[in-house]
Amino acid sequence: MIRKFSTLLITTTLLLNMLPSAMAKSGIKNEPIVHSVVQSYNVKHNGFNDIANHPAKEAIEYLVGRDVIMGYNNESFRPDAILAHAEAITLLTKAFDLKANEQSQLHLNDLYTHLQEQKWYSHAYMMAHLNEIKLSKDVKINDTVTREQFASWIINQFDRIGPYPVIKMYINIADGEQISNDYTGDVQTLLLTGITKLSEEQTFRPKDAITRGEAAQWMAKAVEFADNLRAQQNQTEDLTENLPFEFKAESELKHAEALTLLTKALELNGTGEGQYTLDKLAVDFKNIKSDEWYSPIYLKALNNEVVMAKDVNPSDTVTKEQFAGWIIDQFDRIGPYPVIMMYIHILDEEAISPELTYKIQTLLLTGITSLDEEGKFNPQQPITGAEAVAWLEKAADFAKRIKQTAEEIEQQQTIPFTSTEKIVDERTKEVSINLELPHPGYGAKVESVKYENDIAVVNVEIIEPDPDKMYPQVITSQNVKAYVEAGYDVKINILK
Repeated sequence: MIRKFSTLLITTTLLLNMLPSAMAKSGIKNEPIVHSVVQSYNVKHNGFNDIANHPAKEAIEYLVGRDVIMGYNNESFRPDAILAHAEAITLLTKAFDLKANEQSQLHLNDLYTHLQEQKWYSHAYMMAHLNEIKLSKDVKINDTVTREQFASWIINQFDRIGPYPVIKMYINIADGEQISNDYTGDVQTLLLTGITKLSEEQTFRPKDAITRGEAAQWMAKAVEFADNLRAQQNQTEDLTENLPFEFKAESELKHAEALTLLTKALELNGTGEGQYTLDKLAVDFKNIKSDEWYSPIYLKALNNEVVMAKDVNPSDTVTKEQFAGWIIDQFDRIGPYPVIMMYIHILDEEAISPELTYKIQTLLLTGITSLDEEGKFNPQQPITGAEAVAWLEKAADFAKRIKQTAEEIEQQQTIPFTSTEKIVDERTKEVSINLELPHPGYGAKVESVKYENDIAVVNVEIIEPDPDKMYPQVITSQNVKAYVEAGYDVKINILK
């Protein structure tokens, strides 16, 4: 599910600290304690004396490190105290760094009956209003905030940042009937994005007032999720900038356009491993000219083994299954990567070309995309600009991880092995080599035996796995044998 969003132009900066709970167990009044905290207590230096064994400890310290929250002037945080409404709004505006897009002429007391100008909470409530946080006109600063309400505020801010993928599934909530209709979707999304989870009894307790500790736990994860969303949005902007064609998110991509996005996102170079030149391109592909804007793009694609028909036309559309195949082919070219060994049921699987079934399964298992709400992939449907960019954003990140892993293996990882020797006769001895291979797809064989002075060098070649197959990620033992002259010492050399 891709959630829609609106864009807010941001020009002024809000610098607020989260203020302490007016509903803490001590019963201290709200405004005096707020001013006391702000003026005399800096939690970044002193820490809290009541969170050492609390489940929210890590989240609280994380938010302190980001200058999002503060505590009380007696060095406590009171994680089990109820979060006051003004505190919740201040936490939200600070955590999401909510700002105004222009100088507002609105007055807070015109918007909310019980709120006043020039109070510690005034700026936070105004920023909340300007950033589409819907509040009752009769709200009071000491009101409580329900868990379902706080969930809705968080998801609202996610929606405003940009589109984001959510697993297509429904979570059964034992007390789901207690969730207000307006909040049902937001609570489901909060759970699906991992911001929080159900209790051991599978309840959400939607009408319970949220505590300071719970709010900190949710917000710590929400802040990280929002950071990732913004990073992805910047990546999207980079991907669609300076293109040689007009990018339209909702339009079906033409073949040349889809290849342009693919080669840019996955950083395919001009030569790759192929032998295509512009002249050969025009000869082998009759509909592709050698002097058009797309010519270098096709050269990059073909030299990086992107599969396409000889009669392809740059103005053709590209199906979703075809685009999926392109992405997985590039993953396979980079190096081996782990994939969960499971089968995803696709409702319209019969519409998938047989040779692309594995690749679509892999695309889904790697999280590049997901099925629609009906459990379909729609393989023959032309891919749109927005869909392609969403896939490629994740594909680019996944490809970087594959490259990094491949480099680490190349630089650091060796194939563990042990060897034993046994005299066969007076002239020959057997060398038995036991290797620990990364998974069953790998193999090994003795490539050669070379004699250097008084040493017999046994070269063992590691056979790479079939890129068109999936393997369980378990260490696998394999034995190979070599026979050398009895008078030589033995050295084993693993060829990478």
